[in-house]
Amino acid sequence: MRGFIEELRYRNVFRVAIAYVVAGWLIAQVVDLAADAFNAPDWVMQMLIVLLLIGLPVALFLAWAYELTPDGVKLARDLPDRIAAVAPVGAVADPGNFTPKAPVPIMHIHGTDDRFNFYEGGESEAKPGHFLLSVNETRDLWLANNLYDDHTWRVYQATGSGNTSVVADRYVSVDGAPYEVWTVYNGGHTWPGGKIRINGTEYGPGEYVPGLFPGQTPMAMISSAFSATNETWNFFKDRSRWIAGDNRLPTIDSYSPVTDPMMDEADPGIISFTLNATDPEDHTLHYTWTVDDTDQGTDDKTFTLDFNFTSAGTYTVNVSVSDGYGTVPGHSWTLEINDVNRVPEITAFTPGNKSVTVSEGDILEFYSIEERQRTL
Repeated sequence: MRGFIEELRYRNVFRVAIAYVVAGWLIAQVVDLAADAFNAPDWVMQMLIVLLLIGLPVALFLAWAYELTPDGVKLARDLPDRIAAVAPVGAVADPGNFTPKAPVPIMHIHGTDDRFNFYEGGESEAKPGHFLLSVNETRDLWLANNLYDDHTWRVYQATGSGNTSVVADRYVSVDGAPYEVWTVYNGGHTWPGGKIRINGTEYGPGEYVPGLFPGQTPMAMISSAFSATNETWNFFKDRSRWIAGDNRLPTIDSYSPVTDPMMDEADPGIISFTLNATDPEDHTLHYTWTVDDTDQGTDDKTFTLDFNFTSAGTYTVNVSVSDGYGTVPGHSWTLEINDVNRVPEITAFTPGNKSVTVSEGDILEFYSIEERQRTL
């Protein structure tokens, strides 16, 4: 309960309520004096009181969902110090109106068969003459404006009925705010995994949804590949209100092997590397493994290297860990591959007979290879 009251205070709900009551009282006093002066009927004052009572919850809602400031109403995405995260479904950006003062964690869900806000952008079906960016343009604009790095994590992938599937990729800004793009292939302007009732008929996951009214553009397919309700909740609950610089980064607990591995060349085998880390704020951790700066494409805390090195030398295995807000170096191993001599290998000989008769003066030739091209 205390947390809810604190949230009301943080969003200026109490201030708006007090200001509304004071302003309403002043308006009522002025109207009361004016009504007496002009002999207005009693219902004028009664109507004013009813309108003021109706307007109070509206003002409180605006204070909660938006930010009421001297500059007017501001959207949640422009308030990274007030809003923990944003998860638009079936929405894209307005050109030239997408630069918040700091990165906000975003989970962007969009169907490729959206008939209203087209995945590829263009003129809005719901608002003719109004043009929107595509999903990829929205992503690129957000990443460019908020200094995101080039690394991408594949955080979700699934297939559902009705020929729908979903692929989700995550980007992380230099300040640590994640941006996730959930592409719902063959999904429409619908809530994935949800239900909708139109004209008495209920439509659910894997079903095609018609328009709300006869002749209206169909809403298309409801994807059954995932539940938008569950996944947006997972996205939100993993994040407290995020403020740049306030995040406590993960701490490294242990790693193995504790010493740098060493082995002989051409000696096939498997080495497992593990990094154990904890996050002070219980965020989900993601690991990035590289071998000689080549990303290995896994974000698990354990990485298995299946090797068969054909040349001696040193190789570097490196891991870093991210909590979705910031990244810290984990550990670096130097893998030493010893130079081991291998005797020449006879690959062929001619003539193929085990015995051969030669005459004086004949030349016999023998061929062999040495893997490292040393002189034989």
